[in-house]
Amino acid sequence: MKTITVITPANIEVEYRLAGVGSRLAAFIIDYLIQMLVLLLAGCIILLGFDRWFLGNVYPSGTALGAVLIVFFAVHFGYFILFESVMHGRSPGKKLFGLRAIRENGEPLQLSNIVIRCLFRSSVDMLYVGLFTIMFSERHKRLGDMAAGTVVISEHYTRSDPSSLF
Repeated sequence: MKTITVITPANIEVEYRLAGVGSRLAAFIIDYLIQMLVLLLAGCIILLGFDRWFLGNVYPSGTALGAVLIVFFAVHFGYFILFESVMHGRSPGKKLFGLRAIRENGEPLQLSNIVIRCLFRSSVDMLYVGLFTIMFSERHKRLGDMAAGTVVISEHYTRSDPSSLF
């Protein structure tokens, strides 16, 4: 169990437990399944419904295929940007597993951190490079975390001293 200690501006030490590869992978799988469900529903509505109901076409038109591509782009890039900015560093998968992304100094994420993390997730980390960097980096960081200056912590952490039981 690796931890990170952050000194706040009030000179108080706060210790966070770093999220490991297993919990981060599980959270990503949940987020990925949610994205696929949204894309499947939107694709069916656009491809099956839009052309038949509004245009009378039996086969999908170029307009419908273009709309599906726009929705795919918006969901693929916007999912993490939306949720991590609205839910303060958490996505639905991270929330389910009690994880949160924060800056290395312990402060909440800014939009620039979120966008950098998302860009790396969409490009480099989809090749499983992120999985290996989480496993072998000292602070369980993927390349997006390294570039954005962030870490992913576990919120369900209590110290192992007896006073934390009460």
